[in-house]
Amino acid sequence: MKTRKSHIGIVISIITFIIGVALLISGLFINVPDMGEPGWFEKSSSQGTLTMFGSFLMIVGVITTIVNLSAPRIKNISSNIIHKTTDIIENINDKMIEERKKHQSITKTKCSYCGTKYHNSREKCPNCGAPNNK
Repeated sequence: MKTRKSHIGIVISIITFIIGVALLISGLFINVPDMGEPGWFEKSSSQGTLTMFGSFLMIVGVITTIVNLSAPRIKNISSNIIHKTTDIIENINDKMIEERKKHQSITKTKCSYCGTKYHNSREKCPNCGAPNNK
C-alpha cells in the first residue's frame, strides 16, 4: 500500500507568503492618504508595524516554501550517501577479513631454542640465528 505524500507544509508556507503580501500591500495603502500632508512619514511610522509584519511573513513564507520543496531532494541525496558509505565500509570489512585469513594461512615455525615464531621460508631464526629444523 502506497502512502500519500502530505503537501500541508508547502500549502501553509504559500498561504503565509500570500498573507504577508496582503499585509504589506494593506500597510502601504494605509500610509498613502497621509502622504499629502507635511510630516506624513513621522505620523505613518507608527502604522509601519503592519508593513513590517507583512514583510516578515513574506520572508518566512519564502523560506519555508524553499525548505519544504527541497526536503525530499535532501532526503534522497542523504540516503544515497548513506547507502554508498555502507557499501564502502562493507567492502573494507571484506578486504580486512581476506587479509586476516591470508595472514593466518601463513605457516610459522617456532624456534626450538628461543621460542620465537617465524616464517617457514627462513633458514635461520631471526632472533637467535638457530637453523630452521623443518
